[in-house]
Amino acid sequence: MKQQRDGNLRTLLTRDQEDDLAHLNPSAAEVFYNDLPAPERAKWFSKTSTHAVGTKRAGATGMSWKEIPSWYLVCEEDGAIPVFAQEAMTGMVKQMGGEIMTERIKSGHSPFLSWPDYTVDWIRRAAGEEV
Repeated sequence: MKQQRDGNLRTLLTRDQEDDLAHLNPSAAEVFYNDLPAPERAKWFSKTSTHAVGTKRAGATGMSWKEIPSWYLVCEEDGAIPVFAQEAMTGMVKQMGGEIMTERIKSGHSPFLSWPDYTVDWIRRAAGEEV
């Protein structure tokens, strides 16, 4: 799974060796916003920024999902994280004793843009509100 993800990331990112920042390549717009019309993809991609490569090398200092019940929205049309990888992540949480509720949506990687009302209701349900 890691090789698959890293291979995909290499096509989406360009690393600036001088400042150790990763810059998204234009092809990333189709991956992150694949279920939006082209003008919307361009709009949201224009708002993306660089990412510090060092965060990929830094180790985690804790696992909040072991202490706090979590929710995960499986995006069935995600171009960035395949469904099998999303299910592997949530399955690992369960195997390691975490409490995680999953829900599925026919959405790309950014459901807060393509399905905003649904996403808001999902967040409200996760917070304990009856919607």
